[in-house]
Amino acid sequence: NLLTVTPSLPVLSVKELIEHARANPGKLSYGTSAVGASPHLSMELFKSMTGTGIVHVGYKGSQQAITDLISGQIDVVCDNVGPLLPLVRAGRLRGLGVTALKRSPVLPELPTLDEAGIPGYELTTWGGLALPARVPRDIVRRLNAEINKALLSPAVSQALAAHSLTPEGGTPERFTEHVRKQTEKLGNLIKSIGITPQ
Repeated sequence: NLLTVTPSLPVLSVKELIEHARANPGKLSYGTSAVGASPHLSMELFKSMTGTGIVHVGYKGSQQAITDLISGQIDVVCDNVGPLLPLVRAGRLRGLGVTALKRSPVLPELPTLDEAGIPGYELTTWGGLALPARVPRDIVRRLNAEINKALLSPAVSQALAAHSLTPEGGTPERFTEHVRKQTEKLGNLIKSIGITPQ
């Protein structure tokens, strides 16, 4: 995800956003389109790790939140890179950092939030393939090998890059462990901020 602010907000970095939010508790707002989705959890993790009080404003869609961010109706949006990238490049929004532990290949000039002063901050959107548990192991291995091969092909990697996605293959065991860790991490965050099923 990409942390962005409205250009009218007098902050130029993650550090300045944290300082401004601490100096103005409850006065800044951030927009998302869904409670519990990665944009919402990105900002809630940001708030919990920085001790800031930024107010959540819910929208029916990301574009509504982005439109209000451009116009200054809200102050912050932390959403997928894809829809925000052209607006940052055009100067209609100010990008401050990315939520992954590695810089984005499409915005290498922006630091990660970890680099920008929130040690250990990481929250990424990700996807993968899952199969029923009873699928034979040899089929799982073959499918995994073919997916890894496809991710290395120029056509697939270019198509993913066009949507600001970074392909990352691996083993079924690695993906299982990733899902376990993310479920634990995000589950703890969801419990700590009191999100309940809607």
